[in-house]
Amino acid sequence: MSNDEIAPEPRERFLTADHDSRRSTLRALWVALATAVTFTAFGYVTAHVHSVRAGSPWQDDPYDVGVSFTLFLVPALVVLTAVRALLYRRGEPQPVYRAEQLLRAAGLSVLLVGATALLDWAAVALRADRARWDQGTPWMIAALALLTAGTVAAFVLLWHALRRLPAQGRRRPDGDWLGDLAVLALRLASHLPDTGVQLAARLLSDAVIDWIRRHVVALAAAASLAAGLAQSAAQAIGEGWTSPLLFVLSVGVAGGGYFAFCMCCNAVLRIAVPQATRADHGANSGPESAPGGGTSVVTKRGSRASKSRAVRHAAVAASFAMPVALALHGVLWPLVGQSGQVDSAAKAAAIVFTSAAAAGVVAFGTSFARS
Repeated sequence: MSNDEIAPEPRERFLTADHDSRRSTLRALWVALATAVTFTAFGYVTAHVHSVRAGSPWQDDPYDVGVSFTLFLVPALVVLTAVRALLYRRGEPQPVYRAEQLLRAAGLSVLLVGATALLDWAAVALRADRARWDQGTPWMIAALALLTAGTVAAFVLLWHALRRLPAQGRRRPDGDWLGDLAVLALRLASHLPDTGVQLAARLLSDAVIDWIRRHVVALAAAASLAAGLAQSAAQAIGEGWTSPLLFVLSVGVAGGGYFAFCMCCNAVLRIAVPQATRADHGANSGPESAPGGGTSVVTKRGSRASKSRAVRHAAVAASFAMPVALALHGVLWPLVGQSGQVDSAAKAAAIVFTSAAAAGVVAFGTSFARS
């Protein structure tokens, strides 16, 4: 087919300025944003204001572990969503995949809020730390009820908005967050002097974007480790830690949780997925005969891709297992035949890192067997 005969892209892949789904999408995004902001304020006050936290039913583990992560992750998702939403202008046609991915990101942030609210309600139902409840506890529970109602409303609006989007155009192979952020950065750089525009064009060239896509796992690991180190260092200084093992444990739990979240976000939100998706698709497209009847090159690539995918799954599973194991240390400790309480960093580290290793081995074997 010649260039003149190439069929135009289906109009269903774009939302016109007057498309009936545009209003529901914006409404759902605004409500989700309000829910996330409300949760952040609620979580910060109940977790970090000592006079309020003293009477909180969810001040201890396993409830506190969930809040520790979501209080960081929800605002991060909100910032990412808000930045990308700058391209979602009312008067311009918008690709369907952009609207869908924005709604998915908002949905993930609301899901995290809902999961944290469920943990808090579990603490209330189980009357956790009942002896510490004070006159402020009923007000916290009432605020939690309002937050829960807002979360449910946000879920309903997001679900309704997703259903109103056209089916075509949602999974465009080259439609991801990274591409949109590059477009936005270049658009903002257009207001700078010529040298600034040229610098932005070089930093956000196709080659750089493709490099980021190819190394997204390593970059996510580095960013997660940096975040874990920063968080643990702040805690160590603030609380006067003296145990190196406690610091290592904290870095592992925090960094592991952030890495697992980053990889799940990449899979669900398509932040930088298309490059890896195309590579995996090509690697698993089926066996082919190599010249001269030798071993198939495609088969070898498929085997390498399967191992690489299994390693990624194992790393994510092990990373996710660390904060979960720490939150459930009181349950896991007797299950492995130990008595007493987990009252030292050594015992906690044994549970966390053993659980991570077990989860990684199981995930690797399962993923490789299914390849």
